[in-house]
Amino acid sequence: MQVRQPTLSPPPPSATSPLALPEAKGLPQASLTPVFRVQVVRKFIEPGHTVVEAGVHIGSLMVPMAQLAGPNGRLIGFEPQRVLYQIASANVAINGLWNVQLRNAAAGNASGTAHV
Repeated sequence: MQVRQPTLSPPPPSATSPLALPEAKGLPQASLTPVFRVQVVRKFIEPGHTVVEAGVHIGSLMVPMAQLAGPNGRLIGFEPQRVLYQIASANVAINGLWNVQLRNAAAGNASGTAHV
């Protein structure tokens, strides 16, 4: 019995920004799945890279990105919502990601306080 891996097509190239997120291009819902997103980041993250993720949510994309960066790379993640930050922190521990620096804060271009 052969097991066949599903394949997903990459989004069509954009004239405005080749690095724009899929949801910004009006792609079909299937292209927004975590599997598709991991396929996209694999093209850009290599061992030793430093990755910044603003809004890690529960860490579903943070975990594979940190693994791709490897032990010589690092991931700096921001999650302002306390409960989501705690779940993401647990995912860091469960997956043994010593290269992740997670912050319970928002990322932006101005300092200040926001209530979420």
